[in-house]
Amino acid sequence: MTRSWKIPTVPELKAEEPPTIWVPVIALFIILAAGIIVTILTWKQGVSIISAEFFARALLIPVLIWGALCALYYHPFEDWSEKTTFWNWRCKGNYARWRYWTQWHVAIIDSAVVTPEVDLAERMLGLEGDPPNNTGKSVPLQPGLADNAERVLEKLIAPLAKHVKRIDGTERLRLILQARDDALIVPLMSAFTKLGFGKVSPSAISRIDPGKEASLVAEWLKPEEPYYGYGQRERAFDACLLVAAQFNQEGVEPDCTEAAVALFITSASVAAKYKFEPQAKLFRPAVAAPAKVSERLHAMQTAAPTPLEHFKHIWHSSLPKLARHNTVAAIEANEKKLIAHDLDQAIGKPGPASPWLLQALAARMVTFGQGPQLIAVPDEQGVMLNFVASNLSHVPDVPDNPPLAFGSFSLACLLACLGGLMMLLIASEKVGPVWFWTILGVTLMLIVVGVPAGSILKCRRVDDEFWSNARR
Repeated sequence: MTRSWKIPTVPELKAEEPPTIWVPVIALFIILAAGIIVTILTWKQGVSIISAEFFARALLIPVLIWGALCALYYHPFEDWSEKTTFWNWRCKGNYARWRYWTQWHVAIIDSAVVTPEVDLAERMLGLEGDPPNNTGKSVPLQPGLADNAERVLEKLIAPLAKHVKRIDGTERLRLILQARDDALIVPLMSAFTKLGFGKVSPSAISRIDPGKEASLVAEWLKPEEPYYGYGQRERAFDACLLVAAQFNQEGVEPDCTEAAVALFITSASVAAKYKFEPQAKLFRPAVAAPAKVSERLHAMQTAAPTPLEHFKHIWHSSLPKLARHNTVAAIEANEKKLIAHDLDQAIGKPGPASPWLLQALAARMVTFGQGPQLIAVPDEQGVMLNFVASNLSHVPDVPDNPPLAFGSFSLACLLACLGGLMMLLIASEKVGPVWFWTILGVTLMLIVVGVPAGSILKCRRVDDEFWSNARR
């Protein structure tokens, strides 16, 4: 089943109370009394009652009739109970798998930022100093930095180089640049060379445009998906060194605040293999149309991929007017009294690096013990939301296999009682042993094979009904 951010809404079934035991108890006395009376009234005169036939007619036949009636009495309850057990196991398993799906993540091993404002993340959250305010401005970097893109990029990548070199040559490393155009590829190549990465060709660097963040993270998460085919899945992603930059061109009217960010991101398995201590986990993003932001935020909080007891910060940037107003409205209406942090207000006009700058700032705040951070940035389909946090929520374990069901006990009792009655009838008519053993064999076959097979078929029918409801 294809997963999405739609909350599984198939309700669990309510178990019914078992039928009262007093009905079978009273029925037993009535049927036994009736059996004894009828047997005495129809017994041949002069024939001793101390015989197997008398006890069979007076006691055994009434008990078998009573057993068959009790089986019919309890069967609806047992049938519903078996369906409820299987259905609720499916509900719990489906919900647990959905929560596991929302917990898929990549690891932000380390990050570095260059912005016009120092201690930007701490000041935006009020941990240090006053929050910066550069609304509508195009703020340049410190003098001498923006004029030398190679110097800025080298300064960015240098703190991350030690981590990258640990896996270089053994894992598949992607180099990604998010910028307006290809002008920064050559300075980026030079920065790599100076930091000891060897010669990097232009074709080794992939440039992406803003708004592709969700599809990029989805591509990174592919190795985490279950694989049911034959052979080995191709490993699409091990690690990535992502650089995003926004610089204004000389002689052109500035249209954004200058900034740059670098993130070293790996898959969860690579982070565990090399025993990295990540800054934070970047969880599966959720994409929503502007009008659906509140609904998607509710789904993310319901899934709780990370513990949300201390969740209160949402970062956003670059959002178009409609998306921004819907996002702010969703934040204000949220029951957790969330605090919004607008990067555009803090440093000025956004640019290509703004979405990844938010991820890096949020990861830094996670290391500062500020709890899970939620990011909201533009996407081709509207708004991309994702958590940046350090821990995974606990998801209650659900058995991989359904509860053992060997078949309906009441149905087996019904077959046994009816088979017993037929064998007594055959024995009394003295039609020969062939019919007796045939009925015995058929009865045993139905109990040993037919009842479990019926239970399996019923579970399959319930399974089909469940998934039909789940896909709606």
